[in-house]
Amino acid sequence: MDTVKVCFIDVEFVEKNKSAITDFIDKERLKKAERYIDEKDRLLSLGGSYLIKKFVGDIYIDDNKKPRSKSVFFNVSHSGGKAAIAVSAAGEVGLDIEKDAPVKRNLVEYCLSDAELESFNGGQPFLKFFVAKESLAKADGRGIKSDIKLIPALPFDGETYYDGKRYFRRSVATDGYFVSVTLKDKDFEISYETIKSL
Repeated sequence: MDTVKVCFIDVEFVEKNKSAITDFIDKERLKKAERYIDEKDRLLSLGGSYLIKKFVGDIYIDDNKKPRSKSVFFNVSHSGGKAAIAVSAAGEVGLDIEKDAPVKRNLVEYCLSDAELESFNGGQPFLKFFVAKESLAKADGRGIKSDIKLIPALPFDGETYYDGKRYFRRSVATDGYFVSVTLKDKDFEISYETIKSL
């Protein structure tokens, strides 16, 4: 079975190691981070850039403005105080993380299909649905550009189909965050790591 590596980096770690991280990452990624007005967003962008450089290496931007590697597939997400990267040699991968937080009912109704609403009303947290949808949309490569209700969140784990294509997904809740990883056409397991030292 294929393995997707998921690595996390905390914003506090990035802040403590900002100088070394700034020296390590590509200058274009540094410019991207510096465009953020909010310091926390800047640090999360630096953290994501560090993860890309450490686990992927050199990247290029494709015609759809998506960062790519010639050697592996990867996807980056950040929320709250964490940035994360999913890296796969097996195929297109999507990752989404969201810090647990309350959401308004109108957002729930906007995002979830009728079947998903039933599961939500049965006690499943909304952000578990949202990260599942987002990771699938990212693995698909198009992102959420159409009706979000059409992107399936169920099942949270296992095989699902979207727009005639097969995907496998794994979803977890950890450390106050919801995390979902989706891989196109191949089942997989996840290995997790949190960056504790450069």
